[in-house]
Amino acid sequence: MTRKLQTGLAFILLLVAFSCTKENDNSPFPSSGSSQALTSTSADEADVPVSDISWTGTWVLHYSWGCTGSFGTTTIKFNSNGTFSTGSGNTGRYVSSGIIILWKYDSHNTSYAVRVNKTQYTGIAGDFANQIKGCAFLTKPGAVAESSQQLKGQPDDAGKR
Repeated sequence: MTRKLQTGLAFILLLVAFSCTKENDNSPFPSSGSSQALTSTSADEADVPVSDISWTGTWVLHYSWGCTGSFGTTTIKFNSNGTFSTGSGNTGRYVSSGIIILWKYDSHNTSYAVRVNKTQYTGIAGDFANQIKGCAFLTKPGAVAESSQQLKGQPDDAGKR
């Protein structure tokens, strides 16, 4: 089981490394052509110092299955013991290393990977059982609306309908 989890998380880490690009114009973050875009001359300059990141605590998860630009939201609490729970009642385990956090749901084949770049916490989601993928980002509570909202006709944060 641990080997299977490690393999899945390694796969997601590779996906994050190679596919953290803007997929459509409905992204909540500015595009590279925007006057508000974040600029950097190297990847190292774009990263938040590892010592400044604390993943434990409550965040707001914004997820868009199919990367449609329409985001559902739920709270997610990362506990110091490596577990998490969401406002929609899902639970699971997570690992983090510096600027990257990966989490997998207990009762679903769904995993997320999020990477910090300046003040953006962006990433991807994958539901391996239903073979769907999505886009995701995290914000701190209070940064945007905090209520949990599943989009009609779309899976919840764990990929279940």
